[in-house]
Amino acid sequence: MKNNKLCINRVNNIRHIGILFLFILFLGCNEAKFPSKITSKLTENHFRIKGTKLYVKNIDGFARFDGINGFRHSDSVVIYCFYGDCDFERAYANQRFTFAYNTDYQIVYHKTLTINGYNAVFYKLKEGNLYYLYFMFGDDFVENRIVAIFPIDKPELEKPIYDFMKSAYYDKDFYLDPMEDVKFEFDALNSGFKFSTFSMNEYVFIQMPKDTSQKANFLIFSQFLPTNDPNILKNTLDNVIEYKKRRGIIIENINFNHTYISGVDLGYEVVLTGKFENQKMYSRTIVSSLGLLYSTELYNNIEENIPLTDSIFKTVKLKTDF
Repeated sequence: MKNNKLCINRVNNIRHIGILFLFILFLGCNEAKFPSKITSKLTENHFRIKGTKLYVKNIDGFARFDGINGFRHSDSVVIYCFYGDCDFERAYANQRFTFAYNTDYQIVYHKTLTINGYNAVFYKLKEGNLYYLYFMFGDDFVENRIVAIFPIDKPELEKPIYDFMKSAYYDKDFYLDPMEDVKFEFDALNSGFKFSTFSMNEYVFIQMPKDTSQKANFLIFSQFLPTNDPNILKNTLDNVIEYKKRRGIIIENINFNHTYISGVDLGYEVVLTGKFENQKMYSRTIVSSLGLLYSTELYNNIEENIPLTDSIFKTVKLKTDF
């Protein structure tokens, strides 16, 4: 019997604290060439994306980045391979999908299909001068996403990206260590924060409250492609704020005036205070040019936990092989 209750709880946790990764970029292909059924086979040219059960091939002209599950052609052309510990079949049944940080987009094309017997959807969106395309499939415990972005004036990239998607292979029976590809480390300082869940390059740690009527506190770490573009870093924090608002958090104060610089590491932070479900909330988020976002959401014992989590943040560092 499937543990639907456990899966639903995981989904709710992810929806509650998810800061979906940052710089999520999406994939496109020509409408006439996108089939209703895809059959892919695992070959010697495939390799497994660490932290996932998804196998892909390299794509010509793109550099691969481990730890972020990313392939980059240029700053404006990126492919990500994401894996989520959640119920794709429920989303598919309701045809309700999130499009990360696209807020003012036009749906150019949408299709439902299957890949190796798994239900799947494809969306091609246009926002500004970019195409964002999502290919999503999975089962009632997992969602796979291959997502990419490219400028609308580079249509020649569409077919090779589609061929990359078409060859993807999902091995449901592979035993997965969710912390396999963590590229950061930190000292929890006896704070009680324990690993809870992993989804889409995001790792969530929970500190359970002593009073069960209160909400848990969260630490969230998201890995992404490094960037030295300050506009991308600032826009990321803007997106974090907007995402929290869409979740129903009432933000009462925003402090976005801190610049975080350490050696060659450029970054920014934002501190938010407000309420969620009539309960006080405090959040601090730091985004680093080295490819890591880390954040806290505090709902209980806030005054006590602010200096504690600030101290934890001072211990965060990337592993040497990042």
